[in-house]
Amino acid sequence: MRLGASPVAACWTWATLAFAATAALVVAQAATRAPFLEDVTSTEDGDTGALELRFTAPAKFMHHFPPAEGAILRVVLQYSTADQHPAPVWQEKKIIPARGRMPRLVVRVTDDTGCDDIVRPVCLYLEFEQPVHYRVHGGGDGRSLLLDLALPEKD
Repeated sequence: MRLGASPVAACWTWATLAFAATAALVVAQAATRAPFLEDVTSTEDGDTGALELRFTAPAKFMHHFPPAEGAILRVVLQYSTADQHPAPVWQEKKIIPARGRMPRLVVRVTDDTGCDDIVRPVCLYLEFEQPVHYRVHGGGDGRSLLLDLALPEKD
């Protein structure tokens, strides 16, 4: 600020600096946040397949819908402790291409508290390119989710 500047100009200068500092902090925080979904691996053995979704933070498998078959599967996890729940709401998306008889899969992740009514939710939406039969269970390490699949017939 230059000497002799009006009080209004000084106020605008300080407001602009405060806004810029806040914006820089938000961008830096978003850039340093690690993704929740660490890796997705798939294996195939005859008519069955398996998916393993690995997470960067511990989360407990709570429930899923629909129960056994569908093209879109909603899985609800819960962060193990409150200090692991990041803020603000974030979303991720990962695309796993089709391979062999394993159909293409899009995994979307959100921690929006509106995705489920439990405390500290993490919701995963698994979108298969066609309906599949599956069985869902949490991994024994507390950082993974396992799906057993009945693979679709070859075309």
